[in-house]
Amino acid sequence: MSVVHRLTEQARLHPHATAILTADGRSLSYDALMAHAQHVAHRLVEHGVGPGDVTGLYLDPSPEYVVGLLATWLVGAAFVPLDPGLPEGRLAHYLAQANPALIMYRVGQRPRVGRRADAIDLTGTPCRRVSLSAMSPDDVAYIIFTSGSTGAPKGVCVAHRGLVPMLDAQIDAFELGPDSRTLWVLSPQFDASISDLGTILLAGGTLCIPHAPMGAHPRLLEASLAHFRVTAVDLPPSLLPHLSLDALPDCLRTVIIGGEVCAPAVARRWAERVRLINVYGPTEATVCTSLGRIDPQTWGAPLLGQPLPGIEYRLQAEDGQPTAVGELHISGPCVALGYLGQPKLTAQRFGKHGGQPSFATGDRVRRRADGEWVFEGRIDRQLKLAGRLVAPEEIEAALVNLDGVHCAVVKGHEGDALHAFVESTRDPATLRDALAQSLPSWMVPTQIIVMGTLPRTATGKPDVNALRPPPAPRASMAAPTGNRITDLLVGLWSRALGYPAEPDTDYFTAGGTSLGALRILAGAHTAGLDITLD
Repeated sequence: MSVVHRLTEQARLHPHATAILTADGRSLSYDALMAHAQHVAHRLVEHGVGPGDVTGLYLDPSPEYVVGLLATWLVGAAFVPLDPGLPEGRLAHYLAQANPALIMYRVGQRPRVGRRADAIDLTGTPCRRVSLSAMSPDDVAYIIFTSGSTGAPKGVCVAHRGLVPMLDAQIDAFELGPDSRTLWVLSPQFDASISDLGTILLAGGTLCIPHAPMGAHPRLLEASLAHFRVTAVDLPPSLLPHLSLDALPDCLRTVIIGGEVCAPAVARRWAERVRLINVYGPTEATVCTSLGRIDPQTWGAPLLGQPLPGIEYRLQAEDGQPTAVGELHISGPCVALGYLGQPKLTAQRFGKHGGQPSFATGDRVRRRADGEWVFEGRIDRQLKLAGRLVAPEEIEAALVNLDGVHCAVVKGHEGDALHAFVESTRDPATLRDALAQSLPSWMVPTQIIVMGTLPRTATGKPDVNALRPPPAPRASMAAPTGNRITDLLVGLWSRALGYPAEPDTDYFTAGGTSLGALRILAGAHTAGLDITLD
């Protein structure tokens, strides 16, 4: 049974239960949610959208996004999320690859791209309904683009077959039910948001949508958790140190983390206050393939948890032989169909094992004697920054495509910053501005270091190991202004950026990351300042 089948049944059995609640007081019952989805599905049919097609969701987190997603599935199509905040060049790449038959957008938020589009308007009373289209478990449910080591984003085609089993396993582990409330924190651009939406709705609970993304506003996040009386929430691990456990509402029972390694001391501290569940899974295997509850007494190593029902983990050495430490391969119906329009890359990473689809994750994992799976890093250059998978090769390709750049090497630094080393005569600020036209903000390097010539190995390739960013400044090198608050903030800005800032430096334009912003907020809070970053 598919997600929309289950929600249709939920609306029939509990029509008046609240499915969605927003910060501005809007709410949709399960009956109204499905009625609006059927109404929009009827419009999709009128536009000729049906099985085998793709729709684009040019929408921020909102009731309209959920309605557009469900309407797409009602007509048997797949969707691709199109973040309105992405650079036009990247959106154009997504559109060229996914080729959506129609783009849905919110009234007043018309897309910046020249494609067929239709607005979703939830102010009227839905009056048209469609019958649920027949769909195969192997039909594509959605396409999510991730950073690609080949130099361009790659679209992952995920089928329906793994969705409901994954969501049901998470519902049980998170202890969700009709009285549960979750807060939508993660961007729709990341596949974990599908888990956030699907678990609470299939459990019959309430999805709460705040005014704006909460990632860089820990005080606003704490306030939203209390305002909505949230019982479970999915948070990036890097956000936990910047939230106050004392500010959490008593109703908050479960916190889910994943996407990156959480500092053990932080995890143990949170696990003493809430049920802290660590989840693991690549986009290519339907969001989540294993999970486990964190024990506040014993948690230390980055454990992946145990595989969900129907999923098999195995380790494979470089020579293809089974091993206790090696690359993790995942098998089961959860495995995606492959990469959109990239048959060679699909053949390299996807295959069969024991009659089931299989995926080579690129994660180096160790199997302990007690049966626990321990994350040991990557076998390639990809890295996680604030929960987002980043392929340095894609950024390097974007740099080399710029005029005046002859060679580039990108490295991660201290888990939350990217540094680019380039052979060029162009100004670093100009290069950053040019990159921002094609890359999302989290992939634009914090610092671009221009060099006449990069160090080389004996074979003439750039010597990656010889490249190290300069140390972060201890304080701003700008002349003191005499204003205590200004000088304090300039110092915090400088340390977060990794190079000296000026009083008029725009933090995010200068390459600041969301995690660095949290550190600024924490430093300001320690100094007695209550500020936010917009």
